[in-house]
Amino acid sequence: MKPRTRMPLTVVGAILACILTGVIPAHATFPGRNGRIAFQVQLTPDAHIQIYTVRPNGHDLRQITHLEDADAVRPDWSPDGRQIIFEIDRNEAPFCSVALMNADGSDIVELTPHTDICEGDPSFTPDGARIVFHRFDPATNDEAFWSMDLTGNDRQRIPAPAGASDPNVSPNGEKLSFVAESDQEFQSALFISNVDGSNLFQLIPFSFGVAVKQDWAPDGQHLVFAKNGIGHPPGISANIATIRPDGTHLRLITHYEGGDVQALVGSYSPDGRWVVFRLEDHGLSGLYKMRPDGSHMRAILPLSSFKPRSIDWGAKPSEDEDKDEDTVEAKHKMLDVSVSSEPSGGIRSGVPVPEEGTTKIGNSLPNLDLLDTDRIRFSTTSSCALYGRPCSPNGGYPRCCGTLQCVFSGGSTRVGYACK
Repeated sequence: MKPRTRMPLTVVGAILACILTGVIPAHATFPGRNGRIAFQVQLTPDAHIQIYTVRPNGHDLRQITHLEDADAVRPDWSPDGRQIIFEIDRNEAPFCSVALMNADGSDIVELTPHTDICEGDPSFTPDGARIVFHRFDPATNDEAFWSMDLTGNDRQRIPAPAGASDPNVSPNGEKLSFVAESDQEFQSALFISNVDGSNLFQLIPFSFGVAVKQDWAPDGQHLVFAKNGIGHPPGISANIATIRPDGTHLRLITHYEGGDVQALVGSYSPDGRWVVFRLEDHGLSGLYKMRPDGSHMRAILPLSSFKPRSIDWGAKPSEDEDKDEDTVEAKHKMLDVSVSSEPSGGIRSGVPVPEEGTTKIGNSLPNLDLLDTDRIRFSTTSSCALYGRPCSPNGGYPRCCGTLQCVFSGGSTRVGYACK
């Protein structure tokens, strides 16, 4: 996937931009109890992008979309944790469309008309009654944010600067945050405005290269974003930062250097106690969480070739309040692409429905034999145990754990290594 550039003036260019865009927006996190985490993954360069969910403890990884001729990208949880709004990208009209589905991937409904108009970057408003999204009409070259109800009706235009994307409504429903790119490479800034698009205010300068990933804290007191996250400039690492909506108290909470290790934000947790993000380390990727001050970093899905993007942490639905997603016990298995689960419902607007028995990825962690590398790095010593094999330091030397060998180095930011 390619990084987003400013929307071209030609119809063909506009359509291709909608299809090929590689920026991954985040969306506002609203207060609640912590539920599942949603994200998109492209398993191979030729595979379609699909949406997955996982528990915050790394258990019960599920693939919830199975589109055969389109990409499912940019998931955003409803405030009650029962639905996900997302974008479908395909090679025919509607090229970019907004779609709604249940939390398990069933009952997919597209809300974008079958036209050449490109609609995407969807997110919920705090009351869950409306959807805010980006819309580009190649016939008129009109680019703006819009809002609509959950049926795709009652559409209202929200003016936005050229090159703007990723609209997020603040938890109190009064403000709108978004990222806008300049015409210079690696240049993008963070803005906020009133929810109707008025009173525009630039929070972060274009020189920061703000990734199209940003999120409001559930209490509305901070926003989180990634610096140097547009296009990954060579030799420079992306790092996560927070700032107040008035532009004060800018603070970096990760401090990677050199470009080989990157931290790219997903969202806050609904309880506001965590920030979930993607850690990239020398070509491998993992799903991680940390406190909003950058402390207590923990692996949810450890570093591997499995690359989560467009990460959004949802709230726990009310019927699940007797369960604790962070402590629930589950039977661990290696992630096996031959494992099947119940197929999700098909898209009502015509995208083919996968047949019964379609291969799906389930359970918790990648099978070591399926990874394209001989080494999987972990940031915590407990990560080895997630594979079902106890592993602990042994005087600083390797200790074999079944078919894994764990090597610990307490003086490094990467505490441990696990090798096949």
